[in-house]
Amino acid sequence: MSSARHFRSPQANYHVPGVFLKSEPTLTHKVRCTAHVQIKTCCNTCANSLPEIFTGARVAMGVCWGTVVAAELVAAEKGVGMMIMTASKFQQTDIVILGIVLIGIVGFGIDLLVRWTERVLVPWKGKG
Repeated sequence: MSSARHFRSPQANYHVPGVFLKSEPTLTHKVRCTAHVQIKTCCNTCANSLPEIFTGARVAMGVCWGTVVAAELVAAEKGVGMMIMTASKFQQTDIVILGIVLIGIVGFGIDLLVRWTERVLVPWKGKG
């Protein structure tokens, strides 16, 4: 949602009211100029929105990972969730803690991957 504010471009629509009041040659010229401004503004707008898009992606990945962990702990038949649930039934605390740490490491790895991708694709973030 925070990236939507970058898609508002008032300068791209500056000439629109005046375009329809002009004669034919001027109309064609104005429409071409307006289209060029809109394309250039769109490219700049997309580039300016990338940092917020990646922030949203990081938050979404965190929520998705939390959902996967919850589903794994509730209804897993194999995997780390099943290992944790079985160990908790037999009071094997060390295995439960190992499973929790493993889930945390995987989640942190996903976050590192998204941050690395952001650093590669958006090198201008925080420099302006």
